[in-house]
Amino acid sequence: MNSSDVDIIVGTNKERDPDVRKLKVEAIRHFQYNDVTIENDLALLKLTEKLTFNSSVRPICISNRKILEVYDVCVVTGWGRTDPG
Repeated sequence: MNSSDVDIIVGTNKERDPDVRKLKVEAIRHFQYNDVTIENDLALLKLTEKLTFNSSVRPICISNRKILEVYDVCVVTGWGRTDPG
């Protein structure tokens, strides 16, 4: 995954909204990512510019738990594949 292949869309839940603002990111891949087996297919995406919060763009709460346990349920959002293969 290259950072240039990723767009962050904010302020809408419509992927093809003509007024959408797309932000570029710096992608930091998991240090044990394997591009053959796709194990550890996880990256931290860091915005390259600051967001302006408004009624459509707001921060989310981050859990105060320090470590997630194996099989803990997490919620993610976005468009694209949600299963391997």
